[in-house]
Amino acid sequence: MQQLKRPRFELQEILFIIGLAVLLLILLPLFVNGYQRNALNLAGTRLIACMSLPTNRDKCKVEADIVLERSHFASLEESIVPRLAQVVLGMEVAPFKQTSSSADDRRIRVSSFLSLADLFAKRGDDAGQERAILAYLRLEEQPMAVAYYKLGELYFRQKKYPETIRAFQTALQIDQNTHEFANWRLGVIYFYSAEAYRYQGQFEQALRNYPLVIQYFPEKGWPVYAAALNAADIYLQQENISQALSFYLQAEGLAIEPEEQANVCLRFADYYKHIGDNKQASIQLEKAAALQPDNQNLLVTAARIFEEIGNIPGAIQAYQRLLQIDPNMTYAQQNLERLSK
Repeated sequence: MQQLKRPRFELQEILFIIGLAVLLLILLPLFVNGYQRNALNLAGTRLIACMSLPTNRDKCKVEADIVLERSHFASLEESIVPRLAQVVLGMEVAPFKQTSSSADDRRIRVSSFLSLADLFAKRGDDAGQERAILAYLRLEEQPMAVAYYKLGELYFRQKKYPETIRAFQTALQIDQNTHEFANWRLGVIYFYSAEAYRYQGQFEQALRNYPLVIQYFPEKGWPVYAAALNAADIYLQQENISQALSFYLQAEGLAIEPEEQANVCLRFADYYKHIGDNKQASIQLEKAAALQPDNQNLLVTAARIFEEIGNIPGAIQAYQRLLQIDPNMTYAQQNLERLSK
């Protein structure tokens, strides 16, 4: 029986196939990004139309919200942005407040500003997001708590801590009547509020909010582990050793990701150094380094604490690991040479 010959590919055919594959790899991300940009631009156009009183504005807003929900990575075209900004800047115009449209019609237009705020947020435009939220709050007689929640998040990101606290307090006051927030959102509010108090040096207020994070947020990990950890740090600074230990132990049980667990170990090492237990401090540092062997910031901190508690071999090992990761790290090289003398 005659054997079938295996097909032979010429060099030109192989090169053509490879070139085609490379071209597809280049064009596919461009196609995906183009689709996402078009989706987000469509959402912007729909929202403009909605706030300009189209004939079917309810459907228009629903469609815009759907497109917004599905758009994650794109940025708006510059031709859309000025039109959105113009709409936002004109929101205090008297004719809008005195519109003769129905209550439902007006409600749709006003609530569109929260979607518009999300649109600006996806674009990374903090100023546009703030204007849209504030426009909604000026025009809505009974604003939803979520509007103040979004404003609080924005202010926290901008490090405007007094404004953060006021926005979240207002959100909580409204939620007492409307019950909009699920427990996880309440936990986030209490966490950001506690952090804002901490950054302002208002530690007692922070300590009142951190336990509420643990109470309300339903899952382990962030922000509950961070709330316990930061509360522990404050108690340690206040020399309240028993409370500090209690919250460090809570943080240890609430951390789930390796980075979170390593962070707890690092802070636990600081705690043991503070109370003079250098052996336990070294154990915690070794655990942190094992959990995150490539985390340069963690290794720098671990090396410093190793040296502070007199564990020179541990510090040397940390600096050696840093140089394995980055042979050009001058800081690690200088300290290694100093400790090796």
